[in-house]
Amino acid sequence: MNLDALNTEELIEYEKLLEWRYASESLLGFTETMFPSVYGNDTPFVRNWHHELICRELEKVLYRGKQRIMIFLPPQYSKSLFSSRFLPAWVHSQKPDEKIVVASYSAELANSFNRDYQQIIRSTKFQEMFPNIRIGSKSDKKKETQNLAEIAGYNGYYLSSSVGGSLTGRTSNILILDDLYSGIRQADSAAYRKDVISWYNTVARTRLSKFGSIILLFTRWHPEDLAGHLLQMQLEDPHADKWEVIKIPLVAEGKLHKEDPRSEGDPLWPEFKDDLEQVAAIKAASSEREFQAVYQQNPIIKGGNLVKENDLRYFSNLPSKTDLHIIVGDLRFGKKKDSGSFVCFQYWVRAGEYKYLVDQKRGRWGYAETKRQFQEFCRKHPKARLKYIENKANAPAMEDELCSIIPGIKLTEPQGDKVSRLHYVEDEFESNSVYIPRDAEFTREYVQELTAFPQAPNDDQVDCTTQALAVFKEKRAKLNKARKTNANIEAYLQRGGW
Repeated sequence: MNLDALNTEELIEYEKLLEWRYASESLLGFTETMFPSVYGNDTPFVRNWHHELICRELEKVLYRGKQRIMIFLPPQYSKSLFSSRFLPAWVHSQKPDEKIVVASYSAELANSFNRDYQQIIRSTKFQEMFPNIRIGSKSDKKKETQNLAEIAGYNGYYLSSSVGGSLTGRTSNILILDDLYSGIRQADSAAYRKDVISWYNTVARTRLSKFGSIILLFTRWHPEDLAGHLLQMQLEDPHADKWEVIKIPLVAEGKLHKEDPRSEGDPLWPEFKDDLEQVAAIKAASSEREFQAVYQQNPIIKGGNLVKENDLRYFSNLPSKTDLHIIVGDLRFGKKKDSGSFVCFQYWVRAGEYKYLVDQKRGRWGYAETKRQFQEFCRKHPKARLKYIENKANAPAMEDELCSIIPGIKLTEPQGDKVSRLHYVEDEFESNSVYIPRDAEFTREYVQELTAFPQAPNDDQVDCTTQALAVFKEKRAKLNKARKTNANIEAYLQRGGW
């Protein structure tokens, strides 16, 4: 189109058409277009990469249907803005027959989402672009209350409710569950968690239409919250809902979402929200559990998840008599030294029934540096004649190069997933037979990862630990079997056998 050939009125109409198309075709475009009309020109909309990721996922509920989406973000980072406010308005601008239900831990919070939605629909910009979409027209006998907004002339509505609220007589094409737990105290209540799961199964989920979508977004206060329950069901039952999980921590660490462009340690939104200095202040003002849950979306049960802090024992000096020394290694290094993958080596000692983590070396290294660090670690602990490396990723290549230099390298074949491997050695912790150094540099970081697993951002230290304890456990089982066999032979001989 030749814009120079258009007169002023035609140019204005053309610009309106472009704006309408931008607002209609994407949730992010709709939000940017409507934002000043709703919140005023003095409150600018500042765009960030995570907005684009969230909006692309949310748009699927309109274009594809039957979506299952979980979004975990720190507070005040726009998850409710898009999901519970602008998404319903955008959906109704395109499909006014859609039935949308939003639920929260309180009716007051859910109704505030509804009021904001109604404000968007009534805004000058929205009515200018979508004049056929109106709320509460008396002529069409459509209702308008603090928890229900119906679209005049259509079947669609926005209904807000709370956990435990009734949805009798209402169907949802899009079910949005936004902040189902008010805080850590509520999430810690086993009774409340049970009530939330029961309400979801018997009320909310049953009102979903055949091709309806579910969006779940809240702070991960507890591993056994509704999200944890649904993700566990996904693992255990092939017929359970399959969820797309968008987890975006405040500070980049561990394995990130594939579209997260940050490097380790980068803040989420430094241009508008928290830079590293502010993040440090937030962390200083929070307990480790609060920071991990609220800002990193790593839920930790008080006292530990699978491994409890009370199950750990500390030592300052090793026993004088020890019977087995081993080194274990997780060699899944990245291609770059600043890769998110950690390499980890641990030196363990057994003394009877007790196991001691004596030393650990951990870092982000490439192949050559990993090889050099492993050689140095083995030289530092010459009593460890056996070195166990998990037979995955780069281990075979490493073993092939080092076997002629370092004796005793063995590749291990781990059985099951990481959680089941920890369950296999869980009794070692429960019997208080695992000791860690009281004052080592790595102790605090090690305990944090171990007690947070499987919600911890990294698991290399846990992998090494389960590998070492499995070796000790299997060697003990072989010894007991040999003793039993010898005892049986001795008894047979005493009875006159052979």
